[in-house]
Amino acid sequence: MSEEKLKQYQEQHLDMNLRSAEECYYHQLFMNAFENPSGIVNNVARWAERPV
Repeated sequence: MSEEKLKQYQEQHLDMNLRSAEECYYHQLFMNAFENPSGIVNNVARWAERPV
């Protein structure tokens, strides 16, 4: 993921507090893997709670 795409993705998902290209990539994979990920993302996404 390029720096520009990273910044864009982070801005699109500010509520997830994605801090690295790796976190953005895994978030993107997760969001694309399920039909309705919003119902489960808060239960499995802990990006904002763990240290880098």
